[in-house]
Amino acid sequence: MQSLEIALPLAKPDACHYVQPRCAPVAQLDRASDYESEGRAFESLRVRQTNSDTGAFVRASGSAPPGLDACLTRVFKNFGAGFALPGQWEPDCMKTYIIAYFSTALAFVCIDVIWLTNAAERLYQPELGDMLLPTFNLPPAVLFYLLYMVGIVVFAVAPALDGQRWTTATWRGALFGLIAYATYDLTNQATLRNWSTLVTVADLIWGTFLTGTAATVGYLITRRLAPR
Repeated sequence: MQSLEIALPLAKPDACHYVQPRCAPVAQLDRASDYESEGRAFESLRVRQTNSDTGAFVRASGSAPPGLDACLTRVFKNFGAGFALPGQWEPDCMKTYIIAYFSTALAFVCIDVIWLTNAAERLYQPELGDMLLPTFNLPPAVLFYLLYMVGIVVFAVAPALDGQRWTTATWRGALFGLIAYATYDLTNQATLRNWSTLVTVADLIWGTFLTGTAATVGYLITRRLAPR
């Protein structure tokens, strides 16, 4: 039996909106059963719609939020046009990822504060001693949190939202955390005279756990609150 599949591109679909199931039909056109009884090959024709921008088959579930790359593309196009055309800017396009950013940040900061409160006196001060500042320098810390949340959303939460799997957020977040914290600690280990190996090991474990957890919480909150 031979089967022929034809992918028909949509005409300039809105990149910031996923297609509802009713908009992605799968048509099955089969010949009559007696056609095969005559000794000829049975043929089947399946027609599916595709997104002309990505070349991928249209999502049939209708439950995934708009892709981050598609939304960012739409934002930059609108920015270049000056947001002048009515209806060109759609707030729902980026609302999902704004929710993801703040929910991930909330989870990350809350958990990290607990760690820093307990680890400062028990780990960092005994191991690092005079290398630590007497008072906490807030501006660089705030800048780190702001930038790091972008990384978690882009590299962990957004792929998880696209694939509809919380495990994607967990392992991607954990990997991102391991690499980011390793960059800091191993650089210090290689360049500073009195840097503690114990601090490096503790930070790598903590960064992996913290980032993976924050990404997972951010994904779950976003899935519940984001517009469909």
